[in-house]
Amino acid sequence: MLLTAPSALRLRALYNPSSHSGRAERRVRAWAKGPRALPIAWTPSRSPEHLCELIRAAQSERLDALLLAGGDGTVTLAAEALAGIEQRVPLAILPAGSGNDFARDLGVVGELADPTALLARGRARAVDLIEVRAGGERARAACVASVGFDARALELIHGSRFRRSKLLNVVSSLRALLSEPAAELRVRWEGGCYEGRALLVGVTNTRGYGGGFLLSPGARLDDGLLDLCLIEDVGRARLLAEFPKIFRGEHGDTPGVHLLQSPWVRIESLAGELPLCLDGERPLHATPVELRCLPGALRVVAPRASEGGLGDRSTAESQSLRRGRAAQFEGDARAATLLDAVEPAEALAATDTRAATSDRGTLSAQPLRPLRLCGESKHQSATGTEPDPTEQEAA
Repeated sequence: MLLTAPSALRLRALYNPSSHSGRAERRVRAWAKGPRALPIAWTPSRSPEHLCELIRAAQSERLDALLLAGGDGTVTLAAEALAGIEQRVPLAILPAGSGNDFARDLGVVGELADPTALLARGRARAVDLIEVRAGGERARAACVASVGFDARALELIHGSRFRRSKLLNVVSSLRALLSEPAAELRVRWEGGCYEGRALLVGVTNTRGYGGGFLLSPGARLDDGLLDLCLIEDVGRARLLAEFPKIFRGEHGDTPGVHLLQSPWVRIESLAGELPLCLDGERPLHATPVELRCLPGALRVVAPRASEGGLGDRSTAESQSLRRGRAAQFEGDARAATLLDAVEPAEALAATDTRAATSDRGTLSAQPLRPLRLCGESKHQSATGTEPDPTEQEAA
């Protein structure tokens, strides 16, 4: 715990008044005037740039925590603000947006979605972020980076005359699914590759996005890995029938839907640029894009596992787990889901690659060797393998 008496903590409190289509202010007023209100003033941001300035300025103050109220977009702004500087003050993230998937995965829900309760029963810990590299630029995301029909869904959401809500997200996603064509993509991850038509490629840090779409139900914020959900062009009628499963996170056994984990993912379009969506905001980047997990990159206040929050796994343990999973790709449950037919280990040891081919595309994986690409690429080495991009950078 930070302290048993939250009123004795050195705090600063910020909120994004534009979160949840302007309804965040009502939530903040309830916290400020409630019976358990803390003796602090809440400062609204005037713009995204102003919010980043306030977050950076707080790092030079002697604070125990920085209260930050907003949605997932607000968390991403905070992650961007802290890029390249030392984060000295943990963020106590309070859900006041339309989605709140990041706070939900931290365990900041129910009675813990209250400043006093969170500070009294939470502890400071490090969680992962997504680093985005596209067009020579770098950015960060808290929840998800995606390519596919959700770009059209976000156009519909942001262009709607209705306030953003879970219902609007669902309706817009269904409309986009019915109208947006599948894209020709090449997707690479540690140990495998897909080349072909896909309706959606979602790379997540959290289990869900959009206020409850559980795209990666097994994801953790502190495992040092990105979770990849790849939905092939399985046909709209079939995907519509499976849509409730995706919403509930029960799509792991759906044919044409693949759940994997990797410390990095590369997405390329085979037919022109495609927009890249980050955390439910309008696209600012396009393919090709490289996504990496940044283990322990953000310090937050989170409930303990006994309170419904994250467990007590350290960043070092998370990185060790990542290395272990990468070395045993054959034994990973998500890899087994991806590869329908798994040969015995002895046969794999003598095989260069394994590929599963359908009329939609080709999946290939090498459990124990560097990744062999699905097709020609300027990134392909003379040996036909692609090294881990983190090793390339180190070199």
